[in-house]
Amino acid sequence: MPLNTRPISTTLDILLGLSPTSLPPTTSPAPPLRRGVYRALVRIFTVAFPVGIAIVFPEFDRIMAFLGSAMCIVICVILPICYYFKILGHEIQWRERMLCWALLVFAVICATVGTVWTYDSLPRGIWFDCRFLPARFLES
Repeated sequence: MPLNTRPISTTLDILLGLSPTSLPPTTSPAPPLRRGVYRALVRIFTVAFPVGIAIVFPEFDRIMAFLGSAMCIVICVILPICYYFKILGHEIQWRERMLCWALLVFAVICATVGTVWTYDSLPRGIWFDCRFLPARFLES
């Protein structure tokens, strides 16, 4: 089982009561064979679902790269620095404030460059209809 699907299957095992640790002590567990079959089905589903998405949407990696470049830096770097300024802005020394501003500017530049870079590599039909574009944008 791939590492990226293990947390999903473990969570589903616990939610569906297939894990022995998820059952209250008063309930009797399902027969081992049935529980094993259900756990195998959960694992098959958690591996087959991303594969199905990859088959249905062959350019899905580019869409995820676009969302990742647009959102990851915002969520992981820009927003925490902004919240830090908002919550502790009056207690921050000037050196730390300058470092935070430098990190903030650098993160905004990285997010902008990454978003523009991935936007340029996206398939043309995903975000807009190509009939309305000037001819210079349609040349590849």
